Amino acid sequence: MNTIRFKVFVSFVVLLLLFLACMVPFVTNSVQHIVVQSMNDRADELIDMMQEAQDEESLVQAVKDQSYLVFFHVGLIDEKLQIVYDSHNKRLLGSYVVPVKAKLPPEVSQAIEEGIGYSESYTPLLGQKLFYLAKSFDFHGKNYIIRLAFPHEYIEELKKNFNFGFFFFSSLVLVLFSVITGLILYHFMSPVRQIIRAIKPYQEGKASSIPEIHIRSILQDEFFDLAETFNLLSERIKHQIETLTHERNEKESILEALAEGVLAVDSKMHISYANSM
Repeated sequence: MNTIRFKVFVSFVVLLLLFLACMVPFVTNSVQHIVVQSMNDRADELIDMMQEAQDEESLVQAVKDQSYLVFFHVGLIDEKLQIVYDSHNKRLLGSYVVPVKAKLPPEVSQAIEEGIGYSESYTPLLGQKLFYLAKSFDFHGKNYIIRLAFPHEYIEELKKNFNFGFFFFSSLVLVLFSVITGLILYHFMSPVRQIIRAIKPYQEGKASSIPEIHIRSILQDEFFDLAETFNLLSERIKHQIETLTHERNEKESILEALAEGVLAVDSKMHISYANSM
């Protein structure tokens, strides 16, 4: 029975490893999707809020007022592809930033063509890799692009935490499920152990017949039927042995009553029987 439980446990481990191998990429992509969706939702909130501005100056001021609530970095590009506001340029270069013609990053080019764009790139000014989201919107008939950024290292940290949490939770489920399954198997295999204990003396030659097997179970399941089958088989074997013994005794009695001497030999001429005469 220990072998069965061990095989079941090994099967669970193999299934868990296969499950993790399939789910880790899914979890990783889910984290990426959650970050992108959160940035997209925040961009929509900013765009809705900026629609209440009266002119470009108040539009920029609205972005400035909300910049500290944005993930990490926020920028605003006008229809002439000039940076009219950039939160990190303001922090790193001073409070006065002259609008300059923007180099078109991949996400901005994609936002111009498709309305929204994404990219990952290293920023020398900040000395780190960032994930960018750019989204275009219309303001008083003019096209603007809002650009948000999130540190790539934070995304990787989130992926590691999610994968660790997922692995830990899956391992915990495996342990609990294995313990519960082991207890269930131990309970269900109890009738089999009873059958083995009943048959073992006959198997070892310590008993001349298989004793009647009694299953201590309130359920008349397949194990109960198996025990009944063994009992019927044992009765038939005992009956066959009694019949053969009776026939042998009869034949020996007849042979012993003969006045002639009788020998029985096998194919190698070894004597297997001789009557008294």
